[in-house]
Amino acid sequence: MTLNDKIKKIRKHMNLSQTEFANKLGMSQRNISYLEAEGSTITEQNIKLICSVLNIDEDWFRNGEDTNEIVFADEFEEDEYTKYAAELGMGENESFKRAVIEYGKLDPVSRKVIDNFFTNIFDKKRSSNDNSFCS
Repeated sequence: MTLNDKIKKIRKHMNLSQTEFANKLGMSQRNISYLEAEGSTITEQNIKLICSVLNIDEDWFRNGEDTNEIVFADEFEEDEYTKYAAELGMGENESFKRAVIEYGKLDPVSRKVIDNFFTNIFDKKRSSNDNSFCS
């Protein structure tokens, strides 16, 4: 799989149009079209930008095998999430532990959706001064 193929695969995985993808990267749609075209040159600067902004594992992006899976840079081992759940005093709560582990497996875009969802809930509760939510 070429870098061009990987760029297109990442964009499609994120369910973004070329324009939306370009906006995330601070590029034009024309640039994305070029980068996705077979045989187009992908510069070092483009590699760094794509990997850092989209949280893609750079080693996978450069050298990864032709797999159906995109490798994100911040994928952690399940043990780390289990440890985090324990630190929050929720280590015995299997539902919470599983939620933390599954959240850790999500791609950055999906995490952002969940983060925004909870931020909205907490902001609404905070603005209504109803502390019963946190009890």
